[in-house]
This record gives sequence, C-alpha cells and structure tokens, in this order.
Amino acid sequence: MFEFKYKQLEFKWLSVSLYNKICIGVFTLGSTLVADSFTLNWWDLFIFNFSANNIELAYNQVDDFNFVELILGLVFIILSIVFFLLKKKYELWYKTKYSRNLIAIKQQGLQATNFPDFNKKVAGKDFRSFNIHNILIDEINFDRKKEYNKALINQDYIISDIINLKNSLINHELAYWGISRIPLTYRLGVKLSDTQTINVFDYNRKKQKWNQLSYSRVKNLLIRSNKFSIKKSNIHKASSEDLILSISTTFNVSKDECLKVIPNYYKIYELSMSNIGHGKRDRFKTINEINTLSEQFRQLMDEISTDPNIKTVHLFYAGPNSLAFKFGTVLSESIHPNMRVYNYTRSDTPCFSWAYDSNKDEIINF
Repeated sequence: MFEFKYKQLEFKWLSVSLYNKICIGVFTLGSTLVADSFTLNWWDLFIFNFSANNIELAYNQVDDFNFVELILGLVFIILSIVFFLLKKKYELWYKTKYSRNLIAIKQQGLQATNFPDFNKKVAGKDFRSFNIHNILIDEINFDRKKEYNKALINQDYIISDIINLKNSLINHELAYWGISRIPLTYRLGVKLSDTQTINVFDYNRKKQKWNQLSYSRVKNLLIRSNKFSIKKSNIHKASSEDLILSISTTFNVSKDECLKVIPNYYKIYELSMSNIGHGKRDRFKTINEINTLSEQFRQLMDEISTDPNIKTVHLFYAGPNSLAFKFGTVLSESIHPNMRVYNYTRSDTPCFSWAYDSNKDEIINF
C-alpha cells in the first residue's frame, strides 16, 4: 500500500466522490450491456410461434454480438464491485494506520459553556471515531477587566500550542465553538486560516446547548443559502482612506453609530440579510449557509483590495461568532487591506468603543 512521504499530505484520492462516480458509471455500463444482450423477443418465441424457422430466426438475432455484450457487461459489473471493495479496504486501512483527530477549540469570553458531547451523533459529522483534542481559550477574566490586549497575548500562547499539535498529527480537522467578543473571534480565525477542514458550531441560547451546523445533503438542498444584499454608497470624501463595511445578519447595524466613529469616510458598504426585524438569533442551520456568506465576503474583499484609495476597512458586524470566525479564515493579511474590527457594547459611548487592528495586531480604544 502507498506510504505517506509527508505528514501533512492526506492521500485521499480513493475516497473522493469522483472515484464513487467512476464505480457507478462502470456498474451502469455493465448493467446496460447485460440488459442489451437479451434483445431476443422471448414472448414471440415461446408463446405464439414454435416453428423451426421462427426459432432459428430469433436465435440468429441473438448471435449478433449479444453474447459478447453479455460477457463484457458481466466483466464491467465485476470490476466495479472489485474497485468498490478495494476502496472500502483502503479506507479501513487508512483509518487504522492514520487515525482521525479533531482539534476542538472552544473560545469563551462572554460566558462559560461546555464542550459538545462527542459520544453522540449530531446533525453534522459523526465524531465518535475521532481522537478528540480539546483546546480552551478562556477570555472571561480578560473581558471582565477589559484587558483585551492581554487576551491577544493569551491567544498567541494557545495558537502556538495548536500549531504544534497540528504538526504532530497527520490526519486532523478543526472544530470551533465561540461565545466571545467579535474582534477576538475574528482575530483567532485569521491566525488559524491555514487549517484545511473547519467544522463550526453555534450556541443555541434558548436550549443552552451547542448545535453543529448540518452537513446533511438533504438539509443543504432544502434550506436555501441566502446571500447578503449589498448597498454601496458613492464617494463621500475623496481624501479619506477609510471604508466603512457594516454587516447585519442577526441584528441591524446602526449607520449613525458607525458614523460616530468614522465621520469622514471614503465609501460605505452595507451588507444585510433579510427578515432581521428586531433580531434573528440562531438563524443558520447548515454549513452551506455559512460557506456561501463567507465566499461572498471574500469576493467583496477581493474587490475592495483593487481600490488603491482604500487603506483601512472598518468592519461593524452583528452576527454569530461562527460566521465572524469564518470571515477571519478566508482573508489574507498579505492581499487584503488593513481590517479594523469593532466591538459593540450598548452601554458604551460610542457603542463601538474599541476595535482590533490587524496591521498593528492590537486593540485600539476610542
């Protein structure tokens, strides 16, 4: 069996959907050939006419490569079954030799929560066969004391541990749970953006439990992945290098509150989802919804990066931690402009009183 040369190389070509489609295609071809080989009209042969001439005529029709089709069809069917069994054998070997690992990261700052129960099958992936590595990023004390720059230092220590753990594991995935300040959540996503597979959980406040966003094909087909509606303003102040980017998914971001922080802006882009009203928590049910919005956000940031007048994007965000974390993972610090992500606190004046600046990699207070 093929051996791995590099630890980070996940040789999964036998388990991709393309391989399954090839097996199905070969099996279908074989079945078609077998069915086509029986083109003899057995009803006419055995029910109506038993004369020697008719029987000879019927069998002459069969002799025209029908037996060749039958043999070829059976060969293709057998090959498809053999290929499928080889794939299953490979997957069993792979799981045995290279066990799957889940790096489960829980970020808590606003309140303490429990890890999900990995011994139960949930709506998303089944983690019961994974080796679970729990990572806790506890920012509650930093949040209570408003020592957010110390929270960044604490993040760096844990991120270093996560990277070392990733390097020691051949086959791994990452999962994220978070109830923390949005700037801290976004920053963590940026620092872990090289992770290939990320599973996301949302916290259901009504039921007080974690819900993994579903990977079910049926749910992902039935539940429509809505996109942001985007409203772009004209140039407000040509000499400014600041773009205001407001994103409303669960609550509406107040434009007036944004302007209290950045009154002299170049342009303002307003992204919003429908049916927010007075608030819509726990709106996302499937991973496709998160992935669709993250891809749209990335495309918009690619577009923004082509405008040389924009040096800093000021992000005012109202939505779940899961989406903020995904936003961080899709951005590139070397391609996109400086991002300043603001925290909202209703009792502060202004409500967006501090932010994380990606270029400076520090918290800025206003």
